[in-house]
Amino acid sequence: MPKLGQSFAKVAFISSFLPSKCAIATFTSDLSKNLRLAGGEDFEPAVFVIRSDPAQNYQKPVKFRMHRDIRYDFLAAANYINLGGGDIVSVQHEFGLFGAEAGCYLNLLLKRLRKPVTTTLHTVLEKPSAASFDALARVCPTSDTVVLMNKRGLRMLRKIYSVPGDKISLVPHLQ
Repeated sequence: MPKLGQSFAKVAFISSFLPSKCAIATFTSDLSKNLRLAGGEDFEPAVFVIRSDPAQNYQKPVKFRMHRDIRYDFLAAANYINLGGGDIVSVQHEFGLFGAEAGCYLNLLLKRLRKPVTTTLHTVLEKPSAASFDALARVCPTSDTVVLMNKRGLRMLRKIYSVPGDKISLVPHLQ
């Protein structure tokens, strides 16, 4: 099972991405740039972008575009990754980012993947709706590692969503 900090040459990022005006897009863009600097020539980012605007233009390292409301796009992305689109998958999870109720299309993709998955949870809801609870409760078991950025989210993930502590990595968000 992969652990945070292991080296992988090809990382498939599933997220929004610049030029989309979204905090997760900025986060993923900065993350891929900094990993590229740290990994040098051996590091190859491949972004599988979630988009809501079909006219949005993307540049490298975007390899695949998924419309957030088209179920098949998520299945096709999983197939692409499995056929060599990445050694490991980095998912940037936010409830409003992925299609269908509470972003449950992400679960279709995750269930099909045959690559290690690290999911960063940008939001953990203390009082989730039934759909939000179900969506996140399915994301965590299909992820090899779940990354959180604050201790409060860590406690909620254990207590509310019953995620085992050895699956969770805390990487504090610094400002």
